[in-house]
Amino acid sequence: MSEIFISHAVADKKLARALVSFLKEAIGVPEKSIFCSSVEGHGIPLGADFNEYMKSKIQEPKLVILLITETYLERHFCLMELGAAWARSLNACPVVVGDVSFATVTNTIGLKQAWNISNHAGLNDLKQMIVATDIELERRGPHAWDDKRSEWRAKLSKILPKLPKGTIATRQELDKANGVVSNLKEIISDLEGQLDRASSQIDALKACKDSEQVKDVLKGFSDTSKNEEFEQLVENLSDAKPARVWTGVYLHILLDYFGLSGKIDWQNDEAEFTAAIQYKLISDDDGYPVLWGTKKLKKVEAALRNLSAFLDDPENEKFISAKEDQDVPMDLEDRTFFEHHLNL
Repeated sequence: MSEIFISHAVADKKLARALVSFLKEAIGVPEKSIFCSSVEGHGIPLGADFNEYMKSKIQEPKLVILLITETYLERHFCLMELGAAWARSLNACPVVVGDVSFATVTNTIGLKQAWNISNHAGLNDLKQMIVATDIELERRGPHAWDDKRSEWRAKLSKILPKLPKGTIATRQELDKANGVVSNLKEIISDLEGQLDRASSQIDALKACKDSEQVKDVLKGFSDTSKNEEFEQLVENLSDAKPARVWTGVYLHILLDYFGLSGKIDWQNDEAEFTAAIQYKLISDDDGYPVLWGTKKLKKVEAALRNLSAFLDDPENEKFISAKEDQDVPMDLEDRTFFEHHLNL
C-alpha cells in the first residue's frame, strides 16, 4: 500500500510530476511509497479497475497531499478524494495553488494548516511532515536538498503560469461581466439608433426635389440631434452630483451657482446640510457659502457651464423655443428647470 497519496486534477499533472520528483530526489521518499495517478510508475497498473484501485489507495495512506488548484475544485473525482480524506480523518497536507484561497481549505477539509505552494519556505515544513510519518526514507545529503529546492523553484516558475484556470465564475465576476454586457448593449442600441437616423436622413435627402426641401430635411434632423445633445448635457449634470449628497442639498448648490440658493432651512434640513459641510461641499463660515472651485464640485461646474453655453447659443434658439412651446422648462436660472429635468 502506498504511503503518500497525491490527490490532484489530471489537468495539473505537470505540477504533480514536479512534486513527485521533488519528494523522491530531495527528501528521499521511495518510489514505491508514492501514489500519483498521472505520473508513470506511480499510477494505476494496466488493466486495473480505475475506481476500485483509487479506492484501495486512499484507504489508509500515511499522508495525503492535496494539490488544490482552481481546476481541482471543479473536478468531481478530486472532490471525492478530498471528501474521503476528510471522512476518514486522514493525515492531510492541503496545498493551495494560484488564486485558491486558504478559506477554501477551511470550507472543505476543516481547520487544517495549508501550504501556499509559492511560499518556498513551506518546503521545510513539508519535509518535517513527511519525516514525522515514519516513512522509511532513502538517505539524501544536505547538498542534494539545497540543489533540489533551487531546481523546484525554477520548475515552479514555469509550471504555475501555464496551469489551466477554473471555468466557473464567481458571483462577483458574473455580475461584473453582466454589467459590461449591459453597457455594451446600450452602446450598440445607441449606435443602431444613430445609424437608423442617418439612413432615414439619406433617404429623405434623396427624395428632395429642390433646395427648400433639402433645408427642411436638414432642419428636421438637426432638431433631433440637438435634442440628443441637450439630453446628454442634462444627464452629465445629473451624474455630476457628489456621492452621498441629499437631492435637496444638490438643488441648493445648483441654484447657488446662479445666486438663487436662498437661506438654508436648518430646522428641517440640519442633518443633510451638516453632512454637506462635513463632505467639504459647503463651508461652515457665515452664510454657509458653496465651495466652488474645489475638486469635488469641478464636474458640477463644468456641466453647468456646458449646459449654459448650449442654452445661450443663438443656433439653438428655435430648438429651445419649440421645447418651451411644449411647456418644458428651458431656463437654467429657474428652479423649475432642475425640478423638471433632474427630479430635484
